[in-house]
Amino acid sequence: HRLMSATPLYNEFPSFLKRYFPYKVQKISLNAGFTCPNRDGSKGYGGCTYCNNQTFNPDYCRTEKPIALQLEEGKRFFAHKYPEMKYLAYF
Repeated sequence: HRLMSATPLYNEFPSFLKRYFPYKVQKISLNAGFTCPNRDGSKGYGGCTYCNNQTFNPDYCRTEKPIALQLEEGKRFFAHKYPEMKYLAYF
């Protein structure tokens, strides 16, 4: 049998962005209060073992805030690092 290539099948998100955009792109997490299909029972139950939204959501990403405000606060959060950066809304 022939061995398969050692090239990984997983496409890392930063690599994907670099391939399609000629500038720095930062995803801005937004919380619209959606459920997770792996938690709500539509695809699975209990969620992923590593998934706890409150541990990795930034402070600006709260359902009490309108989406537009979350987006603006997220842009301000990242703007100091790369002023020319573009943004991608990430739900």
